[in-house]
Amino acid sequence: MKRFTLLTLLLALLCQQGQAENWQYRLPDKTFLSVVSIPGSHDSATGSGWASLEAFGDLFARTQDLTIAEQWSLGVRAFDLRPCVYEDYLNINHGIMPTTLHFEDVMAQLRDSLIANPTEFVVIHMLHETDGDQVENAYNTRIQQVLQSDELKDYLVGFRRNLTVGDMRGKILILSRDKYASKPIGGFFQNWTGEANWAKQTQGKITGASTSSTYTANCYMQDYSDTHNAGGVDTKIEALTRLLDYSTTHKTSSVLSIVWVLNFMSAYSKVLSLFVTDVSKTVDGVKLLNNVSFIVGKEDKIAVIGKNELAVTMLFKILMGEEEPDSGTVKWGASIQPSYFPKDHNSYFDGFDGDLIEWMRQFSEDKRESYLRTFLGRMLFSGDDVYKPARVLSGGEKVRCMLSRMMLSGANFLVLDQPTNHLDLESIAALNNGLEAFKHNLLFACHDHQLTQTVANRILEITEDGVIDRRCSYDEYMHLTDGAGPNDR
Repeated sequence: MKRFTLLTLLLALLCQQGQAENWQYRLPDKTFLSVVSIPGSHDSATGSGWASLEAFGDLFARTQDLTIAEQWSLGVRAFDLRPCVYEDYLNINHGIMPTTLHFEDVMAQLRDSLIANPTEFVVIHMLHETDGDQVENAYNTRIQQVLQSDELKDYLVGFRRNLTVGDMRGKILILSRDKYASKPIGGFFQNWTGEANWAKQTQGKITGASTSSTYTANCYMQDYSDTHNAGGVDTKIEALTRLLDYSTTHKTSSVLSIVWVLNFMSAYSKVLSLFVTDVSKTVDGVKLLNNVSFIVGKEDKIAVIGKNELAVTMLFKILMGEEEPDSGTVKWGASIQPSYFPKDHNSYFDGFDGDLIEWMRQFSEDKRESYLRTFLGRMLFSGDDVYKPARVLSGGEKVRCMLSRMMLSGANFLVLDQPTNHLDLESIAALNNGLEAFKHNLLFACHDHQLTQTVANRILEITEDGVIDRRCSYDEYMHLTDGAGPNDR
C-alpha cells in the first residue's frame, strides 16, 4: 500500500500562523455534531514510523508524513486508529505493519491535548486490525480495559444522534466498526461498506448504548478503496464527490433529519498478496531461514533461488502452513487463494486406485468428465489417456496431473517447488507457456533456465543472512552477480 492523500477538508478557520490549536471554539454550542465538517486522517499513526521493517512500512503502509501531534496542530480532529493485541498492550498497526505507537499512549496524548484545549473535541474511527494480532481472542477485553480506565473514562462521550458541539467539548467520541461488547463506549457502526454503490453507502447506521431511537442515527459512508483496478480512480472520485455534494447540501432541519457522514478520500494504489516478516527456521541444528522478509505485490512472479534447496522448500512449506516457523509471521492477502505444488507429491497418489478423471474429481465441485478433461488436456492428457490408472503413472505424468489440479483450483497465487522435475521438453514448454499467461502471482523454484528467465519478473535469493531481493529477470540478476549463480557464491 503506497502513500495516500490525507483526508482533509481544511476549514477557513486556520489562523494566520498556519496553526489551528483551537479552531473549534468558534463553533456554536448548539450546532449538531453531524453537520460539522471535521478534518481527519487515515491510518493516523503511520506518520510516527515503524517498530520494525521500516523499509516495507514506508513503501507499502505509510499513509501520513505527520505525527499525531503535528496533525493536531494543523487542525485535524478526526483520527483513524487501528489497534491490535500484543502480549501486554494494544499496538496501533496498519495491517501487519506495527507503528511505534501504543493505543493507550495515543489516547492519553489526545486526552492531554483536550485538557490543554478544552474547547476542542475529537472523533475516532476505530477498527480492530486483526492481521496484527499476536494474541488471539483478547481484543474485546483489552479494548474495554483501556477505554474504561480511570485515566480515560471521564473524557469519553456516548453516542447520540443529536450530539451537539457543546456536548462534545473536551471529549472524545469513539465510533467502532467492531462490536467489542454488548454496548459501545461511544458508538458502533452497522452495515459498513467499501463499495461505491450509493444504495449500500446509504444503509449505514451508528448505534449507541441504548435501544432508544435517540441513540441510533443514519450514517452515509464512502470507503471505496479499489483504485488499483482499471477505472478505479475515476470510480473513487465519483463516489467521493457524490457524498461530498450530499453532505454539503443536505438540510438538517430537525433531529429526525440528522444524517452522519464519513467520506474517506484515501484508497489503495497497490494490492498486496503476501507478507512474510522475519521468518526463521532451524532444522537439526542447521539454520535454513534467517529473518526472511518480503512482500508480494499484485504483479509479482518471483523465482526463488538459493544454495540450499532445503531452505527454499522449507520456505514454501511455511508459507503453505505445512511447517511452523521458529519465529516470524506469514500473512496472506484477504482475497488470495493459494495453491501449492510440492517437490514431493507422491502422497497425492498413494493408495488411489481410480483413473485420472476420478483422481481429478476429488478436487472439483464440477464432476463432469468433459469439464475435467479440459484441465487434463492443458497438460497434454488426451483421448484415452484420461482413463489411465493413477497408480501406474510415471513421475512426469504425476507432475502433469498435479499441474492440472492447480489449474482446476481457480487459485490466484501459485507456489511451485521444482515443477519441471521429471517433465519432458514438450511438457516443460506447455508449462512455460501456461505460467507466462497466468495473470496472477507466482512464487516458484525451478532448474529450467528458459522457464525461469521468461516467467519471473523478480528474483528472491535465500542466503545465510536472509534474502537478496531484486526486481529483474533471471539473466539480469546473473549479470548483477557477475554470472555467478547461488551455487557459485
